[in-house]
Amino acid sequence: VAAADPYTAKLLELYLKIYNDASSPAQTADRLGIHRSDYMLHRQSEHEPYVIKQVELNTIAASFAGLSCQVASMHRYLVQRFDVSDFLLEKQQAVSGGNETPKKDAAGVPVNPTLDRLPFAINVAFQRYQSRHDVSKACVLFVVQQGESNTVDQRLLEFKLFEEHKIPVVRLSLREIYEAVQLDETTGKLTISDTEIAVVYFRAGYAPTDYPDGDSGVE
Repeated sequence: VAAADPYTAKLLELYLKIYNDASSPAQTADRLGIHRSDYMLHRQSEHEPYVIKQVELNTIAASFAGLSCQVASMHRYLVQRFDVSDFLLEKQQAVSGGNETPKKDAAGVPVNPTLDRLPFAINVAFQRYQSRHDVSKACVLFVVQQGESNTVDQRLLEFKLFEEHKIPVVRLSLREIYEAVQLDETTGKLTISDTEIAVVYFRAGYAPTDYPDGDSGVE
């Protein structure tokens, strides 16, 4: 792909420069992967049982952790409100191939814990950074797109981080980061004003238009 696409080639070049250099601070930095795996029900015909098929795996800028919890809550409400639990339990058994005993708990709709798990994971990375660097004032940086439209989902994570772990969040686009964030070339430490950035959470950076120079590539 790099041979045919200058944008991908530049990203790969930066990756090799940052992570293959033995003297780079990135060699010892923690990396937290937030991945979203998407599934849908599928069957070949109406006479065959449903099976679960993976349709997508997001490994960068994985979104909807906050909103997916609300969707699960909505489904639980609708199932209980309109009493379709027997229908759901039947489908649950069909998906499992009849090998599992359906659970009537919560009317067959599982709880989605992502709005608790993701802030918990970010907090683990945050605490590891603080313990290694003896930092008293630190924050988490959300890298967002310029003119971000998916703010609701991101804000839910931001609010939960502070509510549960007292961790402040700063939201900046890559253009704003270039202007506002300072980099210590020796240690790799990132700071904004007098606050160290303990964790960088990418919700942007996967498209050429996310970068300050736009479609021309990554600088």
